[in-house]
Amino acid sequence: MMSEVINTEQEQPELIDSSIQIDEDHNISIWKQIEQVSDPVAKVLIKSLLQEVTDLKNRVDEKDEEIAELKDEIHCVKKRVLNNERYLSKDSIIISNPPISIDGDYTIQILSFLEEQLLVKVEPKSVKACHLLKPFTDPNSPPAVIIKFVHFRAKEYYLWIT
Repeated sequence: MMSEVINTEQEQPELIDSSIQIDEDHNISIWKQIEQVSDPVAKVLIKSLLQEVTDLKNRVDEKDEEIAELKDEIHCVKKRVLNNERYLSKDSIIISNPPISIDGDYTIQILSFLEEQLLVKVEPKSVKACHLLKPFTDPNSPPAVIIKFVHFRAKEYYLWIT
């Protein structure tokens, strides 16, 4: 039987970081422990594994930086969305549990409800849209309704006139 001979005199990989960080205060020097290993094949494998660990640590650090940048971007986008929502809601109101029925035009029912509550005639031309916020399935529990006025001043007019 012929056994394979491994040449340990080959060029061994350079170790970039000779310590593994266990926690913030304690570093264990692995290099000295590797030198104490008597098996040359094991030394090569350990050095190779340490190189791989170092490479992986560097990749993790890069990914942490990317994550931090993405979190910053998400924060900025959330702020923009909230600002846009605030701006767009200037001309809208939401009515929870409005007195509407499944049959019939709920837009007309909502305008009538507004007129009763505000004690002023709401002109249909001042309302741009009126939508249910979810499907109307239960007659005992109507969904909320959003009313979008043509301009935020129209909304303010109707709400402040009372």
